[in-house]
Amino acid sequence: MLLGRKASSLWLMSTYFHGGCNGRGVRWAGKVLVTVTVEGSPGPVRAMVRLGGSVEEAIGAVVNVYGREGRSPKLDPAAVPSFQLHHNHFCLQSLNKGDTLDQVGGRNFYLRRSGGGGETTAARCGQEVGSRPQPLVPLCSHRLLAIVAGRLSKIGRKLTKLWRALGCATCG
Repeated sequence: MLLGRKASSLWLMSTYFHGGCNGRGVRWAGKVLVTVTVEGSPGPVRAMVRLGGSVEEAIGAVVNVYGREGRSPKLDPAAVPSFQLHHNHFCLQSLNKGDTLDQVGGRNFYLRRSGGGGETTAARCGQEVGSRPQPLVPLCSHRLLAIVAGRLSKIGRKLTKLWRALGCATCG
C-alpha cells in the first residue's frame, strides 16, 4: 500500500510541474517562472508563463508584469511585437517568437527592443530570409576576449600604481 502512495504522489508531482489533467480529462499546461532582464532596467523581472507558451506570449507577460511594477523606463504594452528575447546580454541572435519555452530551454533571458521595424535578424544582417543563419560564435568569442583584455588592462594599471607607491615608500 505504501508503494502505491509513493507512486501516486510522484505522478501528481510530475503532472504539477509538466502539466496534466484536472480529473475531467481536460489537459492543462504547467507554469514556469522566467527571469528576464530588460534592457535599461536595473533589475530582472520575474513572471509566471505557461510551459507550452510561445516566446511572444512570454514577452507579453514580462511587459505586463514590468508595467504593473511601475518600473522605469516605461514600456508600451502595445509594442510587444517590437521586442526581442535573447538567451543572455551577449547573445546577438534573438529567439524565434514561434518557439515554445520548453523548446528554447533555460529560464533566464534578456529582453530588448529590436532596432528595425519588425524585420528579422537575418534580414538586418544582409542575409536572405530563407537562408540558414551563420553561427555567431566568432563574434561572441571576440566580445569575450575584449572583456578579458579590458579586465587584464585594469589589473595592470592597478599593479603599476602599487609598484610606484611601494617604490616611493622605500625611497623616502
